[in-house]
Parts: sequence; C-alpha cells; structure tokens
Amino acid sequence: MSTRNANINIRVARRQRDLIDQAAKLTHKTRTSFILDAATTEAENAILDQRVFPLSPQQHKQFMDALALPPTANPKLRKLLSRKPGWRA
Repeated sequence: MSTRNANINIRVARRQRDLIDQAAKLTHKTRTSFILDAATTEAENAILDQRVFPLSPQQHKQFMDALALPPTANPKLRKLLSRKPGWRA
C-alpha cells in the first residue's frame, strides 16, 4: 500500500455523512477508508470506460467483420431475456 501523503477535503450534508458512516460501519471500515475505496473504484471505472484499444488496420477489419456477422442463436440467453423480472412479478 502506498503512503498517504496528500489531502482531499470535502463538505457534505449531514444526511450524506450519516449515510456514509452507516455504510462504513456495515463494511467494518473507517469513514476515510470507505470514501477512499468508493472514490478509487469509481475513478478506475471512469478511466476504464474511456480506454482506447489501438488496432492495426488488419485487426480493425477483423473486428468490423465480426460485428457485421449476424448473431448466433443462443437459446439460454433468449430464455433468460423472456423471463419477467422478479420485481415485476
């Protein structure tokens, strides 16, 4: 684990602080650890969503050709998607 040597200060509404404290307690973390873990996860996800994967012209063509193919039959997926969700039962 790297050394913590920088500060992040934020002001929050009491309701938000209480919610964060409740979640931190449930996960056996301090408020700081809970906030840092949650913020780090969201930051990583935001960066990963913007990731660019460079392809050679040949790789790009193969990728585009694969996208142009009709989807293959998938009976298990079709069955799953045809079910009514539990919250709509």
